[in-house]
Amino acid sequence: MKKSYLIMLGLVSIGTFSFAQTKVTFRVNMKNETVSPNGVHIAGDYQKAAGMAADWSPGDALAEAKDPNNDKVYELQVTLAPGTYAYKYVNNNDWAGGVESVPSACQKPGSDNRELIVGTTDLVLDVICFSSCTNCASTIFERNVTFMLTDSNAKFTDVKFKGAMSGWADFQAYDDGTNGDKVANDKTFTAIYKVKDGQYEWGATNKGSWVIQGANRKFTMDLAGKITGDTTYGIPKLGALIDVTFSVDMTNETVDVAGVFISGNFLEALENPIGNWDKDTIKLQPRTTGSDIYTTKLKMYAGKYAYKYWNGKKPAPNDDQPAENYDFTKDGCGEANGVGGHNRVIDFKGATTAKVLKTYVFNSCGVSASLAKLPEIKFGVNPNPANSTTSVSFRNNGMVSYIAVTDLAGRIVLSKNVSGNTIELNLEGLNHGVYMVNAYGTDGSFGVQKLIKN
Repeated sequence: MKKSYLIMLGLVSIGTFSFAQTKVTFRVNMKNETVSPNGVHIAGDYQKAAGMAADWSPGDALAEAKDPNNDKVYELQVTLAPGTYAYKYVNNNDWAGGVESVPSACQKPGSDNRELIVGTTDLVLDVICFSSCTNCASTIFERNVTFMLTDSNAKFTDVKFKGAMSGWADFQAYDDGTNGDKVANDKTFTAIYKVKDGQYEWGATNKGSWVIQGANRKFTMDLAGKITGDTTYGIPKLGALIDVTFSVDMTNETVDVAGVFISGNFLEALENPIGNWDKDTIKLQPRTTGSDIYTTKLKMYAGKYAYKYWNGKKPAPNDDQPAENYDFTKDGCGEANGVGGHNRVIDFKGATTAKVLKTYVFNSCGVSASLAKLPEIKFGVNPNPANSTTSVSFRNNGMVSYIAVTDLAGRIVLSKNVSGNTIELNLEGLNHGVYMVNAYGTDGSFGVQKLIKN
């Protein structure tokens, strides 16, 4: 009996250790903020582990922090298994307004979120000021800051700014020579907003559509009122109008009855523009009947853009539920979106001919699933090494429509449409070195060969 008791005790101990949980208390000082009537929430990838319905869901009532002492320090206690988590404070209950800008000094490596490392000892986090790495300073400096956006393409008519300094609420910009704007109708939109010292992210919209390309702009104002960083932004000049083919492999998904959609900040750069990040307009179609590869070809201006695919339509205006939610930044095909997630990124600035993008697997940076379905494009490059010219010869050009020569950094240095089995490349303008010749098929197929320029 004694031995059996010891064995059972050992099993109980092992079981208790396996399911060890740690109490974690978040604390954020909101003294410098106008707290949203919807409350202060903490969104992150800790939420499901803490028993909530979904990660990165600021609207979950269980993620709301409280201020029982009325000291402006909002607290939330959860129970978590040991591990590493990411999170952000949100002065609201959705991503549309109030998400903090986490300073780079306290960001989780490779992201723009805070990092939480949980061990086996209960953890009470240090009090930090909203959008800061430390507690709020006893002294607050406040001054008017001028924000400007230059529309290089003369397309915008109703620009508004928003950012952490405004709780991500819009404030109007002007191009009429008033309210701080210097010259009327010069397509430089200006707004003046009173800002407290701190570090902030911000962006801008035109008629409600996001127009900042890439990451949000950032600036810091110290207690002396000195500003470092960006309070101005120039919209990049649109490039050539070209055909761009998007494709996604849905093999691993049950495709929603509504279909597969694509959206991004390229929509205002279409030949017939619509609002950026409109999620329910551009629908992809199966490449062939019954195919798992969904595709669409759009005519758009060359540039750098962020985008994602959606499996079905959004259930609510600000809900990304059917969208891809993969960490594209980690695997090298995207970047952080500033609100706890990631977008895919395409960069074909300077391109003047049609572009066929890689066929990615839905919610992944991988292309292996689609490559297994499509033949690799076979071709030869001769002479190679080459001096001033070389020929690219295809065994069967089939659906091949476009080739691009890139340097080792991935920049396109030469591109041409393909209309036959052989195409000549003039290398006179290229420096000596190693290049990659990339061939693209209209069906999503792809091939690459190395080229040495003497």
